[in-house]
Amino acid sequence: MTRWLVNIESLPKLGEEITIITTPKSFNNFYANREFEVYNSSSKLIITANTLWVFLDASTRKPKNIPEEVFRGYGLSDDGKKYFTKLEEIKPTAERDSEHSFRILRRDLDYNNHLNNSHYVSYGLETIPSHIQDGMQLKQIVVNYLQEAYLNESINVALKMGNGKEPVSCINTISRDEVELCRIKTNWISKLS
Repeated sequence: MTRWLVNIESLPKLGEEITIITTPKSFNNFYANREFEVYNSSSKLIITANTLWVFLDASTRKPKNIPEEVFRGYGLSDDGKKYFTKLEEIKPTAERDSEHSFRILRRDLDYNNHLNNSHYVSYGLETIPSHIQDGMQLKQIVVNYLQEAYLNESINVALKMGNGKEPVSCINTISRDEVELCRIKTNWISKLS
């Protein structure tokens, strides 16, 4: 997975039963989209997500065009190209309001022995000031993965705050030794009473 976009209408309550539906949506050369929908216990759509994946050759780790049998196996046809979504590219920024360091632990790894995708977002959220997290509602998460991170590496998570107007945007740049690994943008709005 190289990018994702999550839109949050509301979050499920603790212990609430939810339903998640995931659908392969489209392909374009070596890219593919997969969409997700999350429904609460009242069958209300509360979260949507779109992800961008790159098909890699396992031996060379380089992008490879998706074989026809793969996309046909998911019920997609050549028409899938017209529904393809590249997703937002978060522009790099050298500006920083704060920086935090984290060391990657074994519990943070995925089955490929690199930092699990969700932990990049967790590290980014750790840098968001309390007045934003406590006083506002997270409405959107955009993630661009650029490089992999590994066990025991020290990563730097920089935060650049938006101008304060709603939605309040926070941009995280996660890096290792000046090499960018990930960019995250979160958008926040005032909590509804």
